[in-house]
Amino acid sequence: MNETYFGGSLNCRITWSNRVGGLSFHSKRKDPITGEDFHLISISKGYDAANCPKFAVAGVVYHECLSVNAGTSFLTNG
Repeated sequence: MNETYFGGSLNCRITWSNRVGGLSFHSKRKDPITGEDFHLISISKGYDAANCPKFAVAGVVYHECLSVNAGTSFLTNG
């Protein structure tokens, strides 16, 4: 998605949120080993279900990537 829609310009990592039923969000982090700044996109565990369509997860990831691209350092469900 980064390559296709953002020309590979985003420095993001993606994980499932630890909270069940929580919101998807992104936050700015620093790698403890390399010191590299990156954005961590946390996807709500509600999307981690067999009956959840892949396009739903892709939509959330795209939304969070748009937020990262816009330069916000923290955004919840918006």
